[in-house]
Amino acid sequence: MVNQVSEVPVGLERIAGSLFGLSRALRSAAQRRSLNHAGLRRGDLGLLRVLVEYGPQRPSAVAEHLGVGPSVVSRQLAPLHADGLITRRSDPADGRAEIVEITEAGRTRVADLMREYVAHLVSHLEHWDADRIDDAVNLLDELTEAVNRVSNSGTAVAAPSERPTA
Repeated sequence: MVNQVSEVPVGLERIAGSLFGLSRALRSAAQRRSLNHAGLRRGDLGLLRVLVEYGPQRPSAVAEHLGVGPSVVSRQLAPLHADGLITRRSDPADGRAEIVEITEAGRTRVADLMREYVAHLVSHLEHWDADRIDDAVNLLDELTEAVNRVSNSGTAVAAPSERPTA
């Protein structure tokens, strides 16, 4: 069924609405309190997680991973560096560029926040069984990959017809 006003399949409108709701819930007051308590601003955790996951890299690469402009990342780096959560050094391949790397204190801060975050989720999803959790993870991963493919290519790419399961 297609919405006659927007010509978008109704199911996709429902997905968009659910994603907006999920995004709002994830930025809830409880989550903001956790970040504020840790001395971080909203975007800092994402930046630090990129450095945990992908290792030392140029700020432009961090921006690419986050899907933001380089100036956004640039503004975040100074306070994170001042707080001892990242280091900054010249790129040996190009002295004009820099490499940013998460420190042990930064890794600890990320791990602590993720434990709090998971505990918060557990308190809301404790009634979910392992199969439902696996289904949710697989759907969220597939949706993320599909959105990233479109964002990176500028055109829609069909999602894989079959996903590996854990």
